[in-house]
Formats: sequence, structure tokens, C-alpha cells
Amino acid sequence: MSYPKKNVQAKTKPVIGTGSQKLDQAKRERLLAIQQREQLKGMLVSKFIEKYGKKTGSYTNDIIREVETFMRGEKLTEENLRKLERKIKDGKAGQKTPAQSEHQPDNLSQA
Repeated sequence: MSYPKKNVQAKTKPVIGTGSQKLDQAKRERLLAIQQREQLKGMLVSKFIEKYGKKTGSYTNDIIREVETFMRGEKLTEENLRKLERKIKDGKAGQKTPAQSEHQPDNLSQA
């Protein structure tokens, strides 16, 4: 007895538009999130430079570096933004935090 052949192509043929639209939408949302984050970073840098920027270019670079580090590692909350502003205001931008200095050996602790 012979069975009729099944149409394999009909089952595996993708529906045009559904998968690629989801991918495009997810990619678009991810790119928009990155764009918004970059805009926020730019606004923070310009605000802090305008408010606390000293005439030396090195402190401006420290502010930029501090904001970039913040945007990479910290959650965006009001409290964390206040901490960042306090750090920049106190002139501690570019200095190592206690968490960063834990990873590097301290010669004084061995004495």
C-alpha cells in the first residue's frame, strides 16, 4: 500500500512579515533605548560642566568619564543621580571609589 506524499513545503514555509516585523520592532526599541541613554548622558555631562566645570580641561574630562562610568554601571534612579552630582560637586570626579581601590593592593596595609 502506498500512502500519498505529504506537502512538506507548506508546513515549513514561513509566513511573510510576522517574524521579521517582530525582529525589526525589537531592534528598533533597543536602538531607541540606546539613543535615549546617549541623549541623557549628553545632557548630564553638559549640565555638570556648566554647573561645576572648572576652567581646566582635565576636570571636564573627569566629569565626562564619571558620567560615562555612571551610565554603564549604575541604575538610573534619583538617589544615584544625587550621588553622582555630589561626587562631581565635591571635586571627586575621576578619583577611585572604595570599591575600585579594593581590587588594587595597598602597600600600607601590609606594614
